[in-house]
Amino acid sequence: MVDLEQIEIERAQRKELLAEQRRQQHAIDIARLNELEIEHGDDGVARVDVGRYAPGLPTLVVVRPLKKAELKRFRDRVRGEGADNAAAAEEAAIAAALTD
Repeated sequence: MVDLEQIEIERAQRKELLAEQRRQQHAIDIARLNELEIEHGDDGVARVDVGRYAPGLPTLVVVRPLKKAELKRFRDRVRGEGADNAAAAEEAAIAAALTD
């Protein structure tokens, strides 16, 4: 027979542990954001909140604007027939990302 009360207790414990892990990861991520804002300037970076949490993954990503050459390469790669837009976008995203 299912013990609903016990299931609710275990569920609440699991969720609290996950929330604590998220808080710890978020603190790490905010510290890294602060470092990158100091290094690149507050207007030289932007944060992208992930919106979900999974253990071992960041809660946010820090990006910078593409450099002129990177932007030109992206635009060149998405022009024309047979362009691999997904690969071009992935390359641009990798170039812009400042966090691992």
